Amino acid sequence: MICHCPPWCSKFLFFFKACWVVITPFLLLFILTYIFIEMYNTSLQYGSYVYPFWGKALGVCIGAACCLQIPIWATVAICKESGTLKHVSGKHLH
Repeated sequence: MICHCPPWCSKFLFFFKACWVVITPFLLLFILTYIFIEMYNTSLQYGSYVYPFWGKALGVCIGAACCLQIPIWATVAICKESGTLKHVSGKHLH
């Protein structure tokens, strides 16, 4: 916002970049994988009514469609940029 980093901020800059680039995506991927595995292993029911398999599959597909929007549009944005992948990723991380 102000085009330069205050002196106290430079100490935390590496930590925030590591969180944004590495830790957060892997943590979200782990949580998403765990949720889908947990959904697969438990039966979906409301009271005494047990929903059929296609109902659970439909729910997983809807959830996956929402979650896959992020990597799909990130790939589209990277493909639209000119230059090598190293140049494009370096430009977005700085």
